[in-house]
Amino acid sequence: MKLRSYSARLLSILVLSVLFTACSDDDEGDILHYYNPILSPDGTKAAFAIESRVGVKVASRQGTSNLAVRTLSSGAETNFFVGDNLEQSRYWFTPDGSAIAVLQEELKFYTLEGALAGTFVSEFQSASPSAIAFNGTDRMVWATVLNNRLLIGEAEFSNAPWVPLNEELLVDDPLVGEVWDIQATNSNTVLVYLKDGTIREYATSGSILNQLKVEPFGSSDPWKNRIHYYFSRFNGRSFVYVLDNGGIRQANLTDDVDSLIIVNEGNSLNNFT
Repeated sequence: MKLRSYSARLLSILVLSVLFTACSDDDEGDILHYYNPILSPDGTKAAFAIESRVGVKVASRQGTSNLAVRTLSSGAETNFFVGDNLEQSRYWFTPDGSAIAVLQEELKFYTLEGALAGTFVSEFQSASPSAIAFNGTDRMVWATVLNNRLLIGEAEFSNAPWVPLNEELLVDDPLVGEVWDIQATNSNTVLVYLKDGTIREYATSGSILNQLKVEPFGSSDPWKNRIHYYFSRFNGRSFVYVLDNGGIRQANLTDDVDSLIIVNEGNSLNNFT
């Protein structure tokens, strides 16, 4: 039963990849452009950015961007505006699938019908996150750099109006730089991916457990500059996978070594998300 469920989910991802393939830069006319699809936790819905362009080339990246939520079984779809430059914004389903978090200048939560449910602002220096990740069913970790200090926090959240509860500051470290991504791991640690290519693994007590630097990917797209996968095994060694200019890289954080597992030949991975 578990294998069948996994196969169905994998098939859904493959179907989404085909449905939302980007149009050619040479296409011109009145078009709809779909990109960056994500699946709901139960696999029944997909959310994706949808951009309409009238009489322009795709490469111009001009148009009106909406977030769309589609029920996969029926095809029913809801579109709503959440802000400009949506193609450069990350978004996530909440763990219960009842809302979507959209990270732009602020972290905002929307119902699946498009109503604004709440805005997250940390109680620590009124910080707005640069990256978030959900940790379990009712907790969220976030990271940002404020006044040259890396702040990592964790908070419980309520379904409505999506406000943080029992917030805790996990890390407060000096840092000159910016954050691309954060992940809560299966080892009760937190991974942070910085814009200079540094990957740090923190204990929840705030201490750095592991650190490794890879070559940053030459893109400003936050969907490409993220932690694609993490796991801890093989006698306690921690591995993380990121995309950089060379291709898809496996970083062994414990032994401070990394290697390319898929080479980006001819920029074939430039559209990889």
